[in-house]
Amino acid sequence: MTTNNQPSATAILSDKMGNETVISIDNTVDVLLEPISGNNPSDNEVKASECASNYKKVGSRLCISSNLYDSARYRYAEYDCRQKHSGGRVADSADYFAVQSELGDESFNNYAIKGIWLGPRIADDQALYLNLVRWWDMDGQTSVFDFRYYRYAYDL
Repeated sequence: MTTNNQPSATAILSDKMGNETVISIDNTVDVLLEPISGNNPSDNEVKASECASNYKKVGSRLCISSNLYDSARYRYAEYDCRQKHSGGRVADSADYFAVQSELGDESFNNYAIKGIWLGPRIADDQALYLNLVRWWDMDGQTSVFDFRYYRYAYDL
């Protein structure tokens, strides 16, 4: 397919509901109402609207673990979060800011425990941790080889 003698390419993206989107390089997007593969969307996994047990829903999309998890080096904490939830992560400063913004200072103070990991990794052998329990300035830099507690976070 060409447009004004310029070639264009297309890609087909599928979500978990079986909906597919055709994207062309000329920045036009067509959303197909029927899945190209012919799968019935009801047969596919439906994304949950609520958080898993032991998670607190913050706003409309964020889920953050109620529990702190065992002390680990950053790499293992990150791996553990990904294994517990597809797309899960070590809770980061944006997640804790959302807790403060949506649930208030008391909830922030209950979730933001001094010394825990804050994702993501920031440099060679460096990651963030919560060094001050202040929502406006909570992050410090430390070695990924330290052992620290952490929380999981994921988006619905």
